[in-house]
Amino acid sequence: MSTARDQFGDVLQIQIEVLGMEPSDAKRLRALEYENGKLKKLLAEQMLDNAMLRDFNTKNGDACWEAVSGFSSVQSARCESAAGV
Repeated sequence: MSTARDQFGDVLQIQIEVLGMEPSDAKRLRALEYENGKLKKLLAEQMLDNAMLRDFNTKNGDACWEAVSGFSSVQSARCESAAGV
């Protein structure tokens, strides 16, 4: 069974042979691809966090609007204190 290191070496060898790269260029390319993958993951997590916050604010804003409209005095007090009113 091949290890990750063996597979990495195989990929480097293919890049060197097929693409005509120098070994240092192939290693740099792999490092950049790895970093790119990490950055994409961070971006996806950040976008998910933003979507969750946007959803929370939308729902919380609706609850505050209903409270201000007179549906619930407890929620109204909470929303006004959160808003600094």
